[in-house]
Amino acid sequence: MTKTFAFAPIRNVYKIRQAAADSWWVYLHNLGNNGELSITSRVVFFANSRAQVDQWIESKDEFVFVIADD
Repeated sequence: MTKTFAFAPIRNVYKIRQAAADSWWVYLHNLGNNGELSITSRVVFFANSRAQVDQWIESKDEFVFVIADD
């Protein structure tokens, strides 16, 4: 799947973390003006499988940048 977006700086990054066999957490980190990842984050989605996480990310209407914690 290919999406085309107008040029805009990336302001948010999602980080995916598997906490247990059936526990997947998606954290939202903000990016500063200097491009550094904020040390603070917040949980924006919880799922029981990686497939549910992938489906949620695909449903976003914005360009999504993901850092996987595998």
